[in-house]
Amino acid sequence: MSTHRNVAPVFNRYANVFDPINNRHFFKRMMKHRAYFNMFPCFEQRHQICHKIGAKNLLDVGCGPGYQDVILAKALNMKVTGIDVAANMIQIAEKNSELTEVKQLCDFKVADFMMFQSDNKFDVVSSFGVIEYVKDTEQFLKNLMSYSNKIVIFTFPVKWHWFMPLRFLYYKFRHCPLKINTYTNMCTCIEQIGVKNYNIYRLNRNYLVTIRVNN
Repeated sequence: MSTHRNVAPVFNRYANVFDPINNRHFFKRMMKHRAYFNMFPCFEQRHQICHKIGAKNLLDVGCGPGYQDVILAKALNMKVTGIDVAANMIQIAEKNSELTEVKQLCDFKVADFMMFQSDNKFDVVSSFGVIEYVKDTEQFLKNLMSYSNKIVIFTFPVKWHWFMPLRFLYYKFRHCPLKINTYTNMCTCIEQIGVKNYNIYRLNRNYLVTIRVNN
C-alpha cells in the first residue's frame, strides 16, 4: 500500500516554489510564505520536543525542501534523515543543507514511506502534511511507530476549516485525491493500532499529534 500515484508529480511541479536560488517570482514567494506560516507552529513544537528530550537523530517523512530540517540539524547538532516521494524536493533539500553548511548532518532520500525500509531507528519520527495523501491511515501510523525510539509527531488537517474546500479542488483537478480524517476518526485510527498515550493539539488549520513510544 503506497501513497497515491499522483502525489510525486504534483509535488515535483510544486517544488520550484521552494527553490532558494531560482525563486524570485513574487507569487511563488507568497505561496512559500503562506505554506510555512500555516506549518510554522508545528515545526516550532517539533523543535521544542527534540530539544527537551535531547534527541540525537530524527526521521522526517515527507521532508519537502528540508528548510526546517537543516535549521533543526544546525541548532541542535542532530542527525536528520529526510525522505520524500518528490525527487525535485529532495534536490532542493540537499541544496539547502549545503547552503546551511550542515550537509554532514543531513541525509535526504527519494522514497515512498509506505515502501521504505531501514535498519535504523530514530529518537523522533515526524511527518507533517503527509497522512492525507496516504490510502491506509492505520498502516502509515504503524510504520511511523516502527521507526521511533521515543516520540512520533505528525499532523493532519482540520477537515472543517474554511480553506479545505479550496484545497480539495486544487488537488482534485490534479487527480490527486485527499483523504481527510476528522478528529474523531483519527483518534479511532490511533487507538486501533494499540496506542493509548497520545495528545492532539489544534494549531491553525492543522492538528498536531504526539505519541510516546513504549519499546
